[in-house]
Amino acid sequence: MNDAGGNADVADTSSCRHITAITFASRCLPRTFALAAVFLLAACAAAPSSPEARTPIVYHAISHPDMQAHMRGLSEELLALVELTDAAAPVDEARRREVVESLDRLEAAAEQVGGRGRVTNYTAVNKYMDGFLEDVELAREFAEREPANLIPANRLVRSCLSCHQSL
Repeated sequence: MNDAGGNADVADTSSCRHITAITFASRCLPRTFALAAVFLLAACAAAPSSPEARTPIVYHAISHPDMQAHMRGLSEELLALVELTDAAAPVDEARRREVVESLDRLEAAAEQVGGRGRVTNYTAVNKYMDGFLEDVELAREFAEREPANLIPANRLVRSCLSCHQSL
């Protein structure tokens, strides 16, 4: 559609563009809003909804003399455990019970230092104590099996060394 001067009708072209833009918006905007709503709902569902759902961080400050005393107690119990788990001695029920009791004492002493979600003022404890406690649990599991396997309990020293060698 040309006017008398041969120029194209501007109104027709712009109305075509306007219709194209409306068609595009009517097709794409609902999808965009739906996608945004899905992402928003997913983000809300992933976040804990109540304070009870969050695990609290417990900070446990330990003085240097207390840390030395705890570590000394751990090393003494570990030395007794290594003697109990000597490979040359036969594994009878009394010996197995002594090993499990020693592992219980070792775990209790280690938990006083750190681990199990507690954060201390010692980065090495924060980094390695949970691993040590897992090793103690594994050693207990093996000691309580039939037949008892005391090798993991005997090798707990390696778990200590992994931390102490990193210092």
